[in-house]
Amino acid sequence: MNVIALNSIQEEVGGFGARMMSYRFMPDAALITDVTHATDSPGIDHREHGQVKLGKGPTVQHGGANHPKLVEFIERVAEENKIEIQHEATSIRTGTDTDSIFYQKTGIPSVLLSTPLRYMHSPVETANLGDVENLIKLKTETVLAMEPDQAFHVLEGL
Repeated sequence: MNVIALNSIQEEVGGFGARMMSYRFMPDAALITDVTHATDSPGIDHREHGQVKLGKGPTVQHGGANHPKLVEFIERVAEENKIEIQHEATSIRTGTDTDSIFYQKTGIPSVLLSTPLRYMHSPVETANLGDVENLIKLKTETVLAMEPDQAFHVLEGL
């Protein structure tokens, strides 16, 4: 199995770097990393924005561009390795490079894994180092748990 670590450009203006590189390399799976809004600050409506806390682990996205079998695989890896994770729902778009990657050619099983962050896009962005470390551990253990010909299909036998 080959692993490619890629830092792409222009995520905030259309995901052009991720789109180009995923089209070129056509990975068997894509673990996309970004940040997400921590919603444990006073005044945030959890019914509208969900509940994501600093210090409770990285988040795994469900829905939209996130492949359900890859999400299940990551959840199992997290459980087996006792890595605390949080869950987020998404609708049509994640607003990240995931949206630019999952639909390339015949499709790339993709999942968005995020570090909770307070005060995003401000001079005082705040993250929990434990969440960052757990995200690194989650991605590492996920790659190590994959088989050489690992495939993620919603329908068995494809």
